[in-house]
Amino acid sequence: MRFLGFLFVFFVMPPLGFLTVATVWTHLGDQIDPGRVSSTLVGVARSCERQYPVTLTGGFKAWYVCQVDVSANGGPPRTMESRGFLTPEHIGKPVPVGTTHNGRNLVSNKDTSSTCVSGTTSAATRFGEVTIRDDFLTSARIALDLLRHDQVAKHWDEPSALPEFGVSGLAGHLAYQALPLPGMIEAPQGDEPVVSLMEHYERAKWTDLDVDSEFHTRIRAGGEKLAAEGQADLCKRSEETLDTLEELLPASENRGVRMPHWGPWAVPLDEYLVSRLMEFVVHSDDLAVSVGVDTPEFPKQVNETVIDLLTRMALNKHQAIDVVRALSRKERAPRDITAF
Repeated sequence: MRFLGFLFVFFVMPPLGFLTVATVWTHLGDQIDPGRVSSTLVGVARSCERQYPVTLTGGFKAWYVCQVDVSANGGPPRTMESRGFLTPEHIGKPVPVGTTHNGRNLVSNKDTSSTCVSGTTSAATRFGEVTIRDDFLTSARIALDLLRHDQVAKHWDEPSALPEFGVSGLAGHLAYQALPLPGMIEAPQGDEPVVSLMEHYERAKWTDLDVDSEFHTRIRAGGEKLAAEGQADLCKRSEETLDTLEELLPASENRGVRMPHWGPWAVPLDEYLVSRLMEFVVHSDDLAVSVGVDTPEFPKQVNETVIDLLTRMALNKHQAIDVVRALSRKERAPRDITAF
């Protein structure tokens, strides 16, 4: 009996004690914790490896060890381990986190603006709580980089790749996707009904209008008017507008906003920003092609949002099977599934 007690004390209890401590440590201290939605820390899992129910580092449970890029307020990311909190389903998806592995602090980077250099596109990398408002500001900065390109200045007075649109007018139209927004946000809320973005497109009907229609003629004239003072002036006003929006957007209520030329309705602010992402991506390509430079790269989540919107818009004009075939069967793909 003494011998069994000896074996239990010296050979069974130490491993059990170690595994128990490891279990507690894994759950309480040595991991990235789930965070609140308002957390300033966000993790993006890069890879996850399944662990067995009993491990020296994790104790008793089946779980995953994930390598996670964690950052604070858009600051530089730090690769850390998540034990048991994340799974392979979280790979590539921003997730709010609380504390960090071993209690190490992350440096916050409050300067989230991009550096605009003529001829280059460089947007700030943000691993924080990526929202549609973050995506809007990032996309607007990317578009501004393109507007500042010296090839835009060189071709300023020439025709663009769009029918009846000059390069200068197209540049003005691209800038217009941000320029009126501060006034729209600060305007008193009207009594117009607030409708969804897709309902707005259904009511506006502009996707079906000819290039020579009054609507499109007015759009082109508006772009030329905004660009009348030249590239430098347009970029300066765009920069000032984005500086204002970086202060204004985070605290703005998601209430209805509207452009002056719309009919008697409004769209929720965040849904309106989705439409602006589409305009930034589509018209940045138009402008880049017009002046002979590479189309700027937008973040993956921005492209996903834009493609989702364009797909839904295309479904309003084409049969669903045509859209499906265009995306999946080149031998049966229709010639046209454009959204407008």
